[in-house]
Amino acid sequence: MAKTLLAILAAAVFAAPVTGADQIRLDNGATLTVNSIPGTGAVSVIASYATGYADDPAGLAQAAHLAEHLRVTGAIGDDPPGANADRLNTVGAANAETLAALTYYDFALPPDQLALAFATEAARLTALKVTDADIAREIPRVRAEVDSVAGSPGLFVGKFAAMAAAQCWLHDAAEAGVRLTRPPDADAMRRFIDDHHRVDRLTLTVTGDVDPQQAAALFREHLGPIAKPAHRAAPAPRDFAGLPALRRVGWDVPAKVVLIAMPGAWAESGVHLQALTNRATFALNQKELVRSTVSSGPTVPVGGLPLFVGVSLHPDADEDEALALLHDALDAALATDPAQTRGTAAFIAAAQPRPDAGTVRDMAARFAAQRGMEPHVAGAMIMGNHALQSVLRVAPGDPTDDALTAATREAFARDNRRVLILNPPKAE
Repeated sequence: MAKTLLAILAAAVFAAPVTGADQIRLDNGATLTVNSIPGTGAVSVIASYATGYADDPAGLAQAAHLAEHLRVTGAIGDDPPGANADRLNTVGAANAETLAALTYYDFALPPDQLALAFATEAARLTALKVTDADIAREIPRVRAEVDSVAGSPGLFVGKFAAMAAAQCWLHDAAEAGVRLTRPPDADAMRRFIDDHHRVDRLTLTVTGDVDPQQAAALFREHLGPIAKPAHRAAPAPRDFAGLPALRRVGWDVPAKVVLIAMPGAWAESGVHLQALTNRATFALNQKELVRSTVSSGPTVPVGGLPLFVGVSLHPDADEDEALALLHDALDAALATDPAQTRGTAAFIAAAQPRPDAGTVRDMAARFAAQRGMEPHVAGAMIMGNHALQSVLRVAPGDPTDDALTAATREAFARDNRRVLILNPPKAE
């Protein structure tokens, strides 16, 4: 779906991992995390699944994104399409977002409607209907998101570029279209949803004015009866070191994008990697040639994709000049005093305590006034960011580990980089 206020707040309000949650895991694999903040008058629920566009099949970029749309707007049980979403938005607000290896559904509700979130997610798992008519309804909305981002100066088309990169890096695609010009049929999307939106890949994170025992009871009532699906083998990891040093691929979005993957990076050095890419992308943001930049991971789950950074260019920009700038920015980050990088890494890794009720209420009042929403919706969205930072926790790694610092810098060395340039359709 379109970028949510929750996703915007995630980048602006609480920037580090959070602590202090109670957790329950059911026999079917579903997990519940509760962050109780009494007195806020609102509750947030994040239903997250360990799946995303890194799971898109060969030749079907946007499958995960389309699945997210269908789960939000499709018919559930006896309800017609859209009815469930309308119900949620009447009492609060609801939306969703697809990332590389994570898809999440956010609910902003008054405390007395907590059961609605649990019931909705259970019904999406057991009673969702997927038809060709549903797909025909949602594809124009998916394309509209692409067009909106590609047509907005200053916005990086990173999410869609990463979908294209997944096709190239994981499936060796010669072209990387993301506009769904050949829609999948309902049976194919049904299989994709069943394969990836599974109860054993679900984590429900509840934050706000909630009794943990009540949340646990609702969790067991609504999610407990769902049977654990059969084991599904994970795909074999790709050897990204074998990617070509430079590859140019056409895609169907009117934007130029340059991406550099660092295949030598690994999860244990997450905070070090983020510190280096933060420095590189900050430097690039100062260049007029560039629209904006992205560091895709380790700040978000990236699944089977390598760590990468990228730039989206102004339409008349020279991609080779941009590539040189990107290489130079990474080189400059590597040349930074390791002590400064360790300091940045330590800041990123520092645990963030949960916000208190007074802070939430004050912030909610301001956001509600600015955006014309109910205070309980604003409060729930603010606390939802607390949950989201837990779900999007940065990869582990000791910021003071000099050996890890050195190994991370080696992974960023120029000889280890693999470049993908996405070129837009040629003008008629």
